[in-house]
Amino acid sequence: MNEIYNFYNNGAEIGRLERGLGIVEFHRTKEILLRYTDKGMVIYDIGGGIGIYAAWLAKKGNEVHLIELAENAVEYAKANMMQDCRFVAETGNALQVNRLDESADVVLLMGPLYHLRDREERLQALREAFRLLKKGGLLVAAGISKFSSMTWALSVYGEKKNENLVEFLDDPVFFNMIKSEMTIGDHIRPKEYPKFMRKRISRLPRK
Repeated sequence: MNEIYNFYNNGAEIGRLERGLGIVEFHRTKEILLRYTDKGMVIYDIGGGIGIYAAWLAKKGNEVHLIELAENAVEYAKANMMQDCRFVAETGNALQVNRLDESADVVLLMGPLYHLRDREERLQALREAFRLLKKGGLLVAAGISKFSSMTWALSVYGEKKNENLVEFLDDPVFFNMIKSEMTIGDHIRPKEYPKFMRKRISRLPRK
């Protein structure tokens, strides 16, 4: 948990959705959310980073609560994401959210599930999301594919290199990390990439 906190508290989300594969993620996510949301909803964006989606949904006339683990991400959201909208932004943990039962029309859980590596913690995050939802409410949850690192590296190929000025996909260390993700479903950060985040990319087992 400390590693996750430090990663996002150091500004990992700033600009992420404005480059490479993040651009596709941002626009595709908005497209999907538009199908199921309308103005006037109470929306909890749990683990919502610096508030990119929170601001977008607030501008559409929703009551949005950004609940984010990293304090600096919350402060960034307050300082930079509310020029032409308003939403609640506060620190909180996906495992225990300080909100009443059945108080949200929509809960966004588009990050915590692939950073919580323990199965029981992922299940607890889901239980907490369902606790918050009104009857008939909508949960939007995201996992992460074993192809994530590979598609990201492809999306920035030719424009972004590692510290040794080598394309990520051309680096044997990075490529071996991808092979591990493909075979065991776990993202094991190499020591050569200290800024990469550990994450669980395998799917939740069916019960």
